[in-house]
Amino acid sequence: MNILLLTTQTTLLLILLIPQLSTAWKPLSVLKLPHSTLKMSATSNVINLSERLNRQIVTWCGVNSLLYTDGKLNWTPAPISIFPKRLGRKDFEYLKEVQPVWNKLVDKIARDRDFLRKELRFVCDADPFTARLMKIYESLSEEEIRGSFQLGVLRSDYMLDASEKRARQIEINTISSSFGSLSKRVNMLQDYLLQRNSDDEEMIALLKEVYGAQPATPSVEHHDSLKNIAAGLAVAHKVYSEAHGSGASEAVVAFIVQPKERNVRHL
Repeated sequence: MNILLLTTQTTLLLILLIPQLSTAWKPLSVLKLPHSTLKMSATSNVINLSERLNRQIVTWCGVNSLLYTDGKLNWTPAPISIFPKRLGRKDFEYLKEVQPVWNKLVDKIARDRDFLRKELRFVCDADPFTARLMKIYESLSEEEIRGSFQLGVLRSDYMLDASEKRARQIEINTISSSFGSLSKRVNMLQDYLLQRNSDDEEMIALLKEVYGAQPATPSVEHHDSLKNIAAGLAVAHKVYSEAHGSGASEAVVAFIVQPKERNVRHL
């Protein structure tokens, strides 16, 4: 059976196991179900709910390309959370407001050669990857660094500070930003699961346990990250072409895909 139950005195850990589309089973997500959730039904009913979610997730991921590959055409659903994390509207709006500030800061740092040399000198000694990036960076002229048009697709990660109950910025990633497309599909999947199971009594009881006194079916904030990334690439192409005159009329946007790349789920 594709369900693993681990019990303690206070909680029941329900681990959904999602089948790889080729062979093995793979853990997808972990739900902490308080024992009070189980009072309304037998354990077998909880398993039935997890099995329904299991089938719905596997099917949705396969149809909508929310998948990973091992580079050999073996596919498995991407690891995700089944329910969206609750974040206050005020915090959400604040993060949207502050993000452009972070973007400008990253851009200014990227154009400050002296600062990067000073701050990354020890990192380069220890990390060959960063050293190679700095070697490429050093080969650029000052005009290319300070005066060129550049497009940044940044992934900014936040975590909730449990003590202060507010979001804290923990990382800005300028390379592994493929989550811009992945997050859109996760957003769609979570909304699909909540809407499809909105009348399911077991799901309603579970959501009340997860979200406390919140409505049984929480709202999912929709976003257009994938559309916005594509729009940014289009604008960058237009600006580059205009800046370089007619000679750039055949300029293209190139995607470099390394061998055995796993992040092709969004294609």
